[in-house]
Amino acid sequence: MSDIYEISAPAKINMYLRVCGTLPNGYHSLNTLMHEISLCDKVTVEVDDSKDHEIIATALGCNPIPNNKNLCYKAAVRFFSALKKRGIVETLPFVNITIEKNIPSEAGIGGGSSDAASVILALSEHYGNPFNDEELNVIAANTGADTPFFLYGGASVCEGFGEIITKIEPLRDLPLILIKPKDGVSTPMCFSAFDEQGDNDYDEKAYEELKNELSKAGEPIEVLHKYKELIVNDLQAPAERFVPDIKIARELLEENGALFAAMSGSGSCVFGIFENKEKRDLAYDKLSLNDTVKNEEYMLYRCETV
Repeated sequence: MSDIYEISAPAKINMYLRVCGTLPNGYHSLNTLMHEISLCDKVTVEVDDSKDHEIIATALGCNPIPNNKNLCYKAAVRFFSALKKRGIVETLPFVNITIEKNIPSEAGIGGGSSDAASVILALSEHYGNPFNDEELNVIAANTGADTPFFLYGGASVCEGFGEIITKIEPLRDLPLILIKPKDGVSTPMCFSAFDEQGDNDYDEKAYEELKNELSKAGEPIEVLHKYKELIVNDLQAPAERFVPDIKIARELLEENGALFAAMSGSGSCVFGIFENKEKRDLAYDKLSLNDTVKNEEYMLYRCETV
């Protein structure tokens, strides 16, 4: 007898991303506002306790992903490792994971991390939620820096390596257009190029004020306008050096009416926020016919914050 869990795994955008320093483990310390969006993958997790233990993870709609790079496979391995250490089970089950991909890869919008979080949540439900939030965070963080955020969803300010999470009031229903250039960005190269630039102008006090403001219910567009100068991605400039199409995509969104346009995460996906859905849809129709979008094989999406 098997149990089957079907989960919608949403993408996210980094509405801002600031690099604050370096952690003892060598990773960069970040302060970033992550927000889920309506663009989703679908993850199906089948757990069969009557079969010999094996983990199969298959991604549909993209190139094959080997197990050593498949975050869903890694998430299951990490979960079962934690389960065995606790002595909760004697034998492990057969697990079949199927990911129907809609979220583009190498985009900086968290598709793989969201899928991995979905696997962790499904397995946690199967075993009666044996771990507390802190323990689940550790499992998720060992899978990927963005994965802990997706355990909670909505919107959060994430700090440190991504494991320090402050839930905030979601800025729901902001109309978005995403443009994904054909080429991706190497995250290590992007951080290295940022380090070569020297110190940035990160103002800890200003972002603490913004975090407090975001914890209140407010009109999303008004909040963004008020703190427009803080909506910055420190990795955008170095990423644009490696993939100039990122800058072109950002300028296309601005030229077509986006109130804000920026790269998400370490790229290469760029998002534009529009005043309303009518203006967003008009811009989407124009961009769909744009020669640069078609000739450069950009991927175009319209969606909303959730």
